Amino acid sequence: MNVDKTALILVSSDPIFDQRAQKVKESLTQMGYSVQICGVKRHLGAFETGDLRWEMTVRSGPFFYLMLGINIIQKLRKNPPTLVWACDPDTLWAASLVKRWKSFFLVYDSHEWFAEVPELHGKRLKKWIWNQLENRGARTSDVCLTVSNPIALALSQKTGRTFQVVMNMPNATSFEPQKEKQCIIMYQGAINHGRRVRELIAALEHAPEWEVWIAGKGDEEESMKSWSKTLHYQHRIKWLGMLSKSELNHATKQAKVGYNGLDWQESKSYEFSLANKFFDYVSMGVPVITAATPTYREMMDQHRVGWLENENLPNLLKLIQEDKKAYEERVDACQIARYIWTWEEQWKTIQAWIP
Repeated sequence: MNVDKTALILVSSDPIFDQRAQKVKESLTQMGYSVQICGVKRHLGAFETGDLRWEMTVRSGPFFYLMLGINIIQKLRKNPPTLVWACDPDTLWAASLVKRWKSFFLVYDSHEWFAEVPELHGKRLKKWIWNQLENRGARTSDVCLTVSNPIALALSQKTGRTFQVVMNMPNATSFEPQKEKQCIIMYQGAINHGRRVRELIAALEHAPEWEVWIAGKGDEEESMKSWSKTLHYQHRIKWLGMLSKSELNHATKQAKVGYNGLDWQESKSYEFSLANKFFDYVSMGVPVITAATPTYREMMDQHRVGWLENENLPNLLKLIQEDKKAYEERVDACQIARYIWTWEEQWKTIQAWIP
């Protein structure tokens, strides 16, 4: 490894659980970089990591983003690396500010259409501020990336910069998926507004042979848990919390299907998204029930790895349970797609852009 080539990956999430940041770190390391992810300690517990997790007394809002930016600026000014990989506008603004007087190669990686997330719906001033910060930061960046073709088109038009696409696909795997499956629906990811976790749980009332396993945390976690305790089928809801990558893979392989629901009509960011979990389910050989957005329809046209959620969810679960041939066809499609939809293939598209 060339120790003169150093890279910092900047995130506002917890580095330990940010899958895309971890994959970028692995790929840059293979290119000869000494890499550290800088993020926020959002989950308690002792984790072995060489990454930097800043302790933040505030977890959200303007003061959080200000303090995060100050930490980033201090880090970059003290010892500027060869390459800075800024994820989303909430880290980009600080990195692009320092780039004005420090010399480093800046990559902007937009994990979503940040200004169009549901949390900013109807908040015109906040949306305008984030759009301005993103536009200026993107113009300062040497390379701009995002996760799907529609978001790349939208951000290219908005910022005047060309955005490359690196989809959230997993690393190539070689293990054999588990064949005998119980009726388990796996949900992994944030338990937040618009992810349809409540609707997934509610579907169990009319799908008595199914269980739901939920791996993750989020803003609606506590209210969701309290509500689920009032249900007569609460014993069929399993809350797994935050899991390591190996623990998450072990749990997911046991599921019959994965779930990737979205209230996508509420948000352009959701409508154009391509989530980690969609590809992760497929890589485990687990067919997926996913939102019927144009982006997921396009992926299903390539490989029919699951079902679009455009009908009643309990009816869909009943169909999956009864139509064994259709289910096996989708398992077979997962087996094919998991060798094609890989991070390694995605990385090839931008590797030539990295110094």
